[in-house]
Amino acid sequence: MHRPLLPLLLLLSLAAASAQSTDVFTVLLGEGSVAAIRPGPAGSTYVLGSSASAELPTKSAFQPELASGDCDGRTSSELPCPDLFVAKLAPNGELLFLTDLGGAGREIGVDLAIDAGGVAYVLGKTESETDPASGSVGPAGLSDGPFLAQVSADGQALLAAVALPGEPRP
Repeated sequence: MHRPLLPLLLLLSLAAASAQSTDVFTVLLGEGSVAAIRPGPAGSTYVLGSSASAELPTKSAFQPELASGDCDGRTSSELPCPDLFVAKLAPNGELLFLTDLGGAGREIGVDLAIDAGGVAYVLGKTESETDPASGSVGPAGLSDGPFLAQVSADGQALLAAVALPGEPRP
């Protein structure tokens, strides 16, 4: 059983705690859903979610646009498949990067972990059958399966992506 995603306009109100104060900020990213919000190094905040919106404000992204493809028998021009996204926010709420992460099918974010260097480890589920070396998540031949991807600390590179056996669990 998957935990429910938080559907909203990705209007995030986040509190960033520091040694002297707690800062609260609100960021409007666009239409979609949020799967995970995690603290990062130096007071940064990482967000993992899914969106089919071409209006998502990608910045410093290795994949700046939704991948085109066929989703549930619809072409991407009719209604695009959602890709997952990873975003990094500065302690004051400034968007440092936001990158799409997906192939021609639907990608759903499940969970997120951040290491001390700011590299994001993304657990997700894909319906794409594309190659991660091309910038798409779904490993060749994988359909409707879990994956683990590694996104660089600056959001400009997909460092690794691998198919996992079984189903991702929150």
